[in-house]
Amino acid sequence: MIQYYFDIHVFGPVYDSLTKLGIDVLRGQDDGKDETADQNLLRRATELKRVLVTADKDFFEIASDFQNRGEYFCGIVYYRPIDITIRNMIEDLQLIAQLSEPEELCNLITFLPIRH
Repeated sequence: MIQYYFDIHVFGPVYDSLTKLGIDVLRGQDDGKDETADQNLLRRATELKRVLVTADKDFFEIASDFQNRGEYFCGIVYYRPIDITIRNMIEDLQLIAQLSEPEELCNLITFLPIRH
């Protein structure tokens, strides 16, 4: 099962709902990393073997830089708040967590929503 690492942009109700569903989620602010540079946030998520969930488009360039340097990361799930409801986000993240293996998301960016 996938474990998530949420950056500060992720809505609180998403965290609350996923944890109630038994999905393992750690928020950056709970890990003391709410002021951490984005590159280091991705490194921290990877160190903990977690997929980073973010609405920050800066991670496109960061992921590209990691890939170009051959630096491994556990995956990124990206969403734009205007493109997805909180309910759909919860459902999509639950689906990914329960049906994916960690190695399937390595060094990739997955976009939400995964279905319309």
